[in-house]
Amino acid sequence: MDHLERKLPAVPLIRGNIIHELISVWMSGGNWREVLAGYVDKYNRLFMEEKELYGDLPSDIERIMENYTQKYQHDQFEYPAVELPFSVELLPGVNFNGRIDAIMRDADKGLWVMETKTHKRLPDDDVRLMNLQTVLYTWVVPQLEQFEGQEVKGVLWNYIRTKPPAIPELLKSGSLSQRRNIDSDYDTYLAEIRKHGLNPDDYASILSVLEGKQDRFFRRIHFPRPPQNLTQAVLRDLIITAEEIMDYLGIGWSEYDLDTRPRPRLYRNLSSFQCKGCAYRPLCEAELFDMDIDFVKKSLFQLRKKENKGESNNGNTG
Repeated sequence: MDHLERKLPAVPLIRGNIIHELISVWMSGGNWREVLAGYVDKYNRLFMEEKELYGDLPSDIERIMENYTQKYQHDQFEYPAVELPFSVELLPGVNFNGRIDAIMRDADKGLWVMETKTHKRLPDDDVRLMNLQTVLYTWVVPQLEQFEGQEVKGVLWNYIRTKPPAIPELLKSGSLSQRRNIDSDYDTYLAEIRKHGLNPDDYASILSVLEGKQDRFFRRIHFPRPPQNLTQAVLRDLIITAEEIMDYLGIGWSEYDLDTRPRPRLYRNLSSFQCKGCAYRPLCEAELFDMDIDFVKKSLFQLRKKENKGESNNGNTG
């Protein structure tokens, strides 16, 4: 409500934002390297302490994108909409607004909502089952003019691991380490073999191991469209939330009501799951421990310049 954002976003958030933008550009047929070059320029103008905080972010992201585009260069999907904004009526005078990462068509021309997520470790089915955002997206798409009346087959989860594949160590003997637990992938290891002029046949064993783990860094999972009763239950909860917001803001109250009726109170949602990655955690901590809140705002935050879209902020907004 104060329209604040962090001056220096957390590393997972800014990494996720950049990767997300580059993938959107690539899906739209644009040059992701040109976009990345703009971020590299910003990175080069950071203070040394800020660079230490973010690490070699440009190089890591470049490697991730190179591997991603190589893996999915022949995915056979069509992308009729990328970064699709929407606004549909939820209640009279209240719209549900958002932005869908992408809408794709499969080989059978079926529609899928694509949700791109970046994670340090790729999540399991529980995370997908409990994601209410995508349930609502499957309800929204058939109402949009571009896809009016078209049924959504489901959600395609597009996962990207934010840790790039490890580069195998070059040993004193001139050969590459063949540790079986190396956190790498087939293409990265093979590129290092060729870089050092080595014979791939000498590394057939480790390459075979890595080839069988191609989904360690990138994974696409098709999830069927949620059943109608689940969609309606989630939609009902969304409507209740909208009504609570309207109640708090006094929308629909008469002037007399505003003077006499106590305004509902907003409550914090404190939990280790939500707070761990929340950009506004320092403000809550300052209030809880009776610190100087104004100082925290001035030192760590600034007025929000534009909407930020990130996949690593656990859905927290301010």
